[in-house]
Amino acid sequence: MADLTTLSKVKSLIGIETSAHDAVLSSLITEVSSLIEGYCGRSFEAATHLDYFDIVDEYTDIVVTTHYPIIEVYSVYDNGSLLDSDSFHVYSETGRIQLLEGRCFTPGAAGVSVSYYAGYLTIPEDLDLAAQLWVSAVFSRRRAIAYLREKIGDYSYQVPRVMEGPPPEVEVILRRYKRIT
Repeated sequence: MADLTTLSKVKSLIGIETSAHDAVLSSLITEVSSLIEGYCGRSFEAATHLDYFDIVDEYTDIVVTTHYPIIEVYSVYDNGSLLDSDSFHVYSETGRIQLLEGRCFTPGAAGVSVSYYAGYLTIPEDLDLAAQLWVSAVFSRRRAIAYLREKIGDYSYQVPRVMEGPPPEVEVILRRYKRIT
């Protein structure tokens, strides 16, 4: 997994000009990048993948890859037969591969396999910004962590230890990238 933003971008957003917090911020960038991938249910770094699909009926003409956007499809096999690249259409942005000319995939467990290269060669600006904003939110809360629980007489309160998901402004951005299963 690659970091979704850079230290210099986060420091610029927060307004930090020294290197005093570089180690903490770098660690937060990596952690937030992982949280974003977990929240979205997908990885973003461009890589080669191999997906297998169970086809449950004779009417299925579309498979949806685990990773997207698709940069290149190396091969599509249906029931052991290599399909010609002219026999299917690739919807790159959504990871869909659809057979053409009314053809359907052969039913069977793991009967269809797709080898492909997918992900982002350059992280989209809004995804980069989402990572910056989330790192900034966590960084600004770190001082409050020392005051998680306080009790004065019969009165007590507790601050949650971790954020419950991304901050609202980050969640708005991430909805676009969240994998729908």
